[in-house]
Amino acid sequence: MILNSFLILILGYGIKYGLCGRNGVGKSTLLHMISNGSLIIPAHISILHVEQEVVGDDTRALDSVLQADQAREELLAEVKEYTGKGGDLTLEETADLNEIYAELEAIEAEKAPARAAAILSGLGFSPEAQERATKTFSGGWRMRIALARALFSKYGIFLEEFGDFDDFLILTFFSPPFFSDQTFCCLMSRQTVRGYFKICFFGKVF
Repeated sequence: MILNSFLILILGYGIKYGLCGRNGVGKSTLLHMISNGSLIIPAHISILHVEQEVVGDDTRALDSVLQADQAREELLAEVKEYTGKGGDLTLEETADLNEIYAELEAIEAEKAPARAAAILSGLGFSPEAQERATKTFSGGWRMRIALARALFSKYGIFLEEFGDFDDFLILTFFSPPFFSDQTFCCLMSRQTVRGYFKICFFGKVF
């Protein structure tokens, strides 16, 4: 990734990076440049930048995480549309429906609820809390739901900005298996966190 005509940022596959420093040195700016396309990044690399909590509404916490997998959601919506017609499907529609089922099987869609629940559990959500509507949680807990959505989505580069040290401590438990195939980059403003960065799961600290 080219920052300007003289600087190049190289992020290694699967390596975790931590940015730590005082306010105003450009940590957030760098993450925004990575996520908004300001840098030259290969088109096949998907990027997710988590900087805001999920909207509080009637959606269950578990459903909010599941909805992060757009491909799965679209396939399930198509299944619902076809099955809503009852048995009145043409041969072509039946073939299409079978293809959709095959795609769902290929992405292991049936395992998604258990995986989403495991991620939420790791972030401190009890089974009962996972059933609660997102509007019943405080902003800090909704930020954790946003983090769970990001972990569930499996983006190539995952960017996170921590405003709460407790959330950062919780995330360190997600070294294996949730970040095993992602390049992860996060920032924390407090200088006191620098030493902690080095003893947790980050490969590089800047």
